[in-house]
Amino acid sequence: MKIKHHSLFNNLNSDQINWDKIRNDPNEEQYFIPTEKYKYIEQASSQNSFKEIISEIMSIIHKFKIKTIFSLGSGRAYLEYGLKQKNISIEISDSDDSMDRIKAFNIFDKVYKLSFKEILNEVQNFKGLILMSRIDTELTDDELIEMFDSMGKIKIKYIFFIPAQLLTFKSVIIEVYLRIKSILFKKKLVFCGYSRSKNLLTRMWEKHYKASQIKNSKSFLLELK
Repeated sequence: MKIKHHSLFNNLNSDQINWDKIRNDPNEEQYFIPTEKYKYIEQASSQNSFKEIISEIMSIIHKFKIKTIFSLGSGRAYLEYGLKQKNISIEISDSDDSMDRIKAFNIFDKVYKLSFKEILNEVQNFKGLILMSRIDTELTDDELIEMFDSMGKIKIKYIFFIPAQLLTFKSVIIEVYLRIKSILFKKKLVFCGYSRSKNLLTRMWEKHYKASQIKNSKSFLLELK
């Protein structure tokens, strides 16, 4: 099961999300990427919400003796910055122009400005952990299935999958709230993809991967069958 997922932005007056615009808008605090390295590090270092996820990922890193993480659709890469501080090799990727800015900071081991389809060529012989954090809303069902199918075929052994928003009663209420708020504040309701149920997501990867949900978390560890 799935429903449409929307968001409200301060200055984005569009039906569809525009990552280049909001990454460059200081008024979009949750999405803006600073233009100066010291400000980027300052903001990335203050993201306390990532502590538990980083701990979860580090447990997997140690358990399977993984040395490298490859992040698909890394966005601002603040989670990846936190992991980099643990002396892990981190490669990041995304398709918008903000990747050029992050690459210039010279923080991560490799930075790619490529689409999801293009980046699959870069992980052909990858032996570490693939990180998929909050990218599921940006892809259609067919695109997600194709991605898991492609990674299964090239024998990617481990994927840490963090859904942007699992479909629950709470997420439905939030969607209703956003619709009401958009009317009251006369803000454009921006379509940002879909919220999917756990069962629907499971069907997308179950051909190649077995999944275990991290305790007290919405994240999943996918292991190649």
